[in-house]
Amino acid sequence: MSAPIRRKWDVVNDCPCTKKPNLAEEVRRRLQAEAAPIPYYWAKVVHLPHGQTEVSVTPANRDAIINLRMGFNALLDCPRKRRTVEEQAVRDAENRARSAKRARQSVRYLVKSIFADHMLTFAYRENVEDRAQVASDWKEAVRLFRVRYPDWQYLAVLEKQDRGAYHIHVAVTGRQDIRWLLRCWLLAIGQPPSDV
Repeated sequence: MSAPIRRKWDVVNDCPCTKKPNLAEEVRRRLQAEAAPIPYYWAKVVHLPHGQTEVSVTPANRDAIINLRMGFNALLDCPRKRRTVEEQAVRDAENRARSAKRARQSVRYLVKSIFADHMLTFAYRENVEDRAQVASDWKEAVRLFRVRYPDWQYLAVLEKQDRGAYHIHVAVTGRQDIRWLLRCWLLAIGQPPSDV
């Protein structure tokens, strides 16, 4: 008799979380993974324009490095389980925190790359809560700014106030005529510039 042929729908459970481990093999693989030098810290080097360099050093996750060297991938090697509502809420909060950290880092790199040294804030007198309208007004204001400053460099970030209205924080390089910028902003949002 020949050996039974494995059909494609037969499933072999090779998950290290559920199968019984061969202890000697596990110890051998762990020792082999730990034998190579493991870094205590990770260094990330970012080269910015004009010769600036930023280095950030963080402690290394030694257990994750060893698991990676042993070939264990928790995402691929273990069965998925459904998260509870509380676990999902915690995960969502962690994701939002990581996303905010990445956004702050991105803004910092952009500010450094244009050598921004002044901050401006453009706001509305009335309560404007429509983000699309704020973006449209800002686009028109930038067009007016560039009449006088054709190579004007800036980094703009929209922020929502507690009352729900938007305002714009702008990082710029060098000095500008604030009265000119304010007149352009008032023209862009449809208010008379005679108030300046």
